[in-house]
Amino acid sequence: MVFLDEKGNKIQATVKQSLIRRFSHLLVAGQCRLINNFGVGQNNENYRASQHPYKINFIFYTSVVRCEDDISIPVHGFKFASFNDILSKKLNDKFLIDIIARVTGYRSLESNLKDNKENKKLIMELEDAEYVT
Repeated sequence: MVFLDEKGNKIQATVKQSLIRRFSHLLVAGQCRLINNFGVGQNNENYRASQHPYKINFIFYTSVVRCEDDISIPVHGFKFASFNDILSKKLNDKFLIDIIARVTGYRSLESNLKDNKENKKLIMELEDAEYVT
């Protein structure tokens, strides 16, 4: 998941599988939360949801409390990339990107094992929505 502050800064956060039931009902998209007692680690994932060099790691003692929604915090942190920037490889492929596109086709779901973990991949064909009439 990704947290967003009032300046639009993003930081990635993770919850271990064993703690999902503890926190899932407390984390609601678009609502303000005060989070305390968490771990911080290097954000060196292959595909990062934020360019922040660190990420938040929820631990057993992490506290999540609802706070009054702050209208200065944007609800969405999208930064849409153009198809031209994607196709010309101007963007860093270590980070996830935001696009608006039309799905024009897709292949069947592919599965493979990497480091004893099953990975699934769906290849899609996209059309630039900017030039669709």
